[in-house]
Amino acid sequence: MTDYLEVLAIHEAQIVCYGGSAGERDVGLLEAALFRPQTGYYSDLLADAAALWESLSQNPRKRIIGLDT
Repeated sequence: MTDYLEVLAIHEAQIVCYGGSAGERDVGLLEAALFRPQTGYYSDLLADAAALWESLSQNPRKRIIGLDT
């Protein structure tokens, strides 16, 4: 499972390197994206990773999807 605090640390590191707005606008969206692979709906690790990738890419935190998944 990807940890919420780990994702925030990755985001902060990206802000330092490339600029942008710090912080999370909607914590609920991030938590929902991180918990989506844990629903038991997906059959394998690849499907879990794809679900996480899709969830993160749908919201305004596209810069972390490559580093987080």
